[in-house]
Amino acid sequence: MLEFTLSGNDFFDGVSQPVLLVQAQTIQYFNPAAGSLFALAGISLSVGAPAPEQLPEPGSSAATMTLAGRHWSVLIRATKSGALYQFTPIREQSEAESARLRQLSIQLQVMVSHAGIAAEALQRELSETEQHRSSRQIARLNRSLHRLLRMSGHLDFCSRSDSELLILFPAETVELAAFCRELEQTIHPVARQVNHSFVFDGFTKELLGLVNSEMLRQVLYNLISNALKAGGDMRLRLRRRGSSAILTLTDTGKGISPDKMETLFSFDGEDSTGNLSLGLPLCRRILQLYGGQLVVSSSRSGTSVSISLPLCTNQKCLRQTLPVLAEQGYSLLLIELSDVLPDALYGQEDVL
Repeated sequence: MLEFTLSGNDFFDGVSQPVLLVQAQTIQYFNPAAGSLFALAGISLSVGAPAPEQLPEPGSSAATMTLAGRHWSVLIRATKSGALYQFTPIREQSEAESARLRQLSIQLQVMVSHAGIAAEALQRELSETEQHRSSRQIARLNRSLHRLLRMSGHLDFCSRSDSELLILFPAETVELAAFCRELEQTIHPVARQVNHSFVFDGFTKELLGLVNSEMLRQVLYNLISNALKAGGDMRLRLRRRGSSAILTLTDTGKGISPDKMETLFSFDGEDSTGNLSLGLPLCRRILQLYGGQLVVSSSRSGTSVSISLPLCTNQKCLRQTLPVLAEQGYSLLLIELSDVLPDALYGQEDVL
């Protein structure tokens, strides 16, 4: 556990990034940068006063939040004097960077399309015996195409503004318990293919969340992919907290190392396999679009990721029928889990 003394905090006083210490939901210390940040949000900090309600729960390790019109990555560390919150601004990309990302995404999509057409043509030219002999190579090729599609899709998402995304994926009313049950039916048999399990705790009450169902599905697929990379069984829990729904995905994997926690929501971060990871930054952004948050805690015994979504409390809210997955050509599930699923699931008859 980190040492933190309440006297002689010259180091944190001179740090440009906001720092806040909270114990038993009471402010113990804040540096000038934190005082200025919360003042911009109309919140006055003082030692001994209750901690701001917007703060992520102290038991978390990393989270994101929007404050004073900016997005912040929040690293939360347990100290002997309380929970230490360290805020880092999330850099917004320029229009030129967005345009470049979109161009790169389009180029990748074109290359994937050409490669897919060539693979289909090649298979048609093979005899039945040759197809059987080459089935493993064909499946491996198809899996690689799915991984490229995943990358191009993530780049395309990064290139778009919030207003564009909300036009493409508007908020809708989603019955979350039914959504989670459908997710369990989809994921559990796939997880068994890599010797793991996926279980939904079976929340039975109706909770109407305000989110785009396709975007929520993509967030959860990303989180499930990370859990499978960590090598653990998974459990999904749904509960209500005030005017929000909380979905928590826990796994029994190897956990996230402390050094990677600091770059968890950065586009410079890496996944557990050492590859550049866009998944968590995209999940964070998706949830922020709909007024939600993403919080991560991890230890050697596994990782817990909680996402919050605003609830529809208006009686005029109508429950939406769950969409039937009918992607043309490629499955969103196989795309988003292409880093962890075995080649055998990508046989030509399964993906076309």
